[in-house]
Amino acid sequence: MPVKIVMGASYSLSELQAGRDRATDLIHELLPDAGFGIDPKSNSIELRAPAEVSADVIAEIIKASGVAVTQMVFPTAATTGHSYGGRLFNGNYYCTTGFSSVDAVSGLKGVLTAGHCVGSSSGATYYDTSSNTYAVTLGGTRWDANQDFAWYRSTVHSAYPLFYDGSVYRNVTSTQTKNHMLGQPVCHYGRTTGFSCGFVDNINYNPGGTYCNGGPCASVWLAVSGPNYLKCWHGDSGGPWFWVNAAWGLYSGQAATGPAASQCYFAIGMPIEALTYDGVNTRVLLDTIWV
Repeated sequence: MPVKIVMGASYSLSELQAGRDRATDLIHELLPDAGFGIDPKSNSIELRAPAEVSADVIAEIIKASGVAVTQMVFPTAATTGHSYGGRLFNGNYYCTTGFSSVDAVSGLKGVLTAGHCVGSSSGATYYDTSSNTYAVTLGGTRWDANQDFAWYRSTVHSAYPLFYDGSVYRNVTSTQTKNHMLGQPVCHYGRTTGFSCGFVDNINYNPGGTYCNGGPCASVWLAVSGPNYLKCWHGDSGGPWFWVNAAWGLYSGQAATGPAASQCYFAIGMPIEALTYDGVNTRVLLDTIWV
């Protein structure tokens, strides 16, 4: 396809990042239900809120950030959810499992899901099929400003470097770094919506002031959109974001009015490289035979 380069942007990427950082606390204070990130297309900080933000508030954020601010309005806040069918049940709600995992220190293997799916239970039921289930034990979890992941292990079943895409199991041969995702196509599988794809439109997204376990988030998340073809809804949490055989991240939440593609505004993911933050030892189990 032809490439068109447009010169003369008002702000560099580093200037937008600095402006976002200057305004982060103010956005959390004034708009606790809003997410925000850097939008390279509009050369601005983009607010994503469930209602239109007033001109006065926009002006305050522009003054604090020193850069342009635009907004996107959607009908429901981008929140995590627990309902519908799933491959992992912890006694309260269902979620989806993502990639197989391995502890870099102990070597213990298991399966990844979202940290917000854990709740207060240290155990869960894994659904291999609707009739084949077995108990798994929580190996570790984090749900904070930078991460939303958990991993479970079984003492009687092995973990394989595979993930389910809604039709078949795929080998996991690599992982993708966040800096190579912007503008790229990516797919996900969730137990509620099945298989669908979109485009990464933000690699430094901040889901809002209360999204991350009731506290403010860091600007390290993925936002994926795809009008009329990306599907996102409650119960998909923990499922894999991927492209071909590469692990990109875990599904965390969505802004949507229902499970159909026409109802999904955008979805939120935790990049797989976040598993290495803050001394966490969990890694994606890779199929080294095919690397």
